[in-house]
Amino acid sequence: MNFTAAKESAIKNLSRFYNVSKIEVASDSSCEQEFWTVELEILRNGQVMILPITLRLDCDFPLSLPRLHISKKDVEKLGYIPNIDTGGLVCVYDANTNLPDPEQPEIIVEICVLKAKKIIEQELRGDANKENYDKEFIAYWENNYGGEQAVDIRALSLINDEKNVANPIKYVCLQSS
Repeated sequence: MNFTAAKESAIKNLSRFYNVSKIEVASDSSCEQEFWTVELEILRNGQVMILPITLRLDCDFPLSLPRLHISKKDVEKLGYIPNIDTGGLVCVYDANTNLPDPEQPEIIVEICVLKAKKIIEQELRGDANKENYDKEFIAYWENNYGGEQAVDIRALSLINDEKNVANPIKYVCLQSS
């Protein structure tokens, strides 16, 4: 498989719809990752805003899905959006459950970029599905707090259950699930 030709074809197709520019990155690796800036036109509050996203094609593309990132500054500006982690990674498709068709590199990139645009615009319009928040909460929490020191799960209660007064002290030990 000619990975270089697949990347070139995908970017050529994408540039028919978006402003696309290559990001030059120095690398001493034999793996040829490519990074591109794609300018998305996003509708926000009735106005079109240009949102640059970074498209990363790994060395094994089109056998792997592209990755899309938004800058941390833009993540903060947009606010919390399900499917976008705090580092700016836009989770368009789960790489563990979605296998790209390597014979269609143009379609792979186009669909991933369109999905990222849809995710962002739905949230900005207020159309985001509540289930998206429920599904993404664990990912959001683990991304933000997964590396934190474990919290002591014992709790101190100052309320006596029988009298609803704060006299005797009760200790409650919570079980982790």
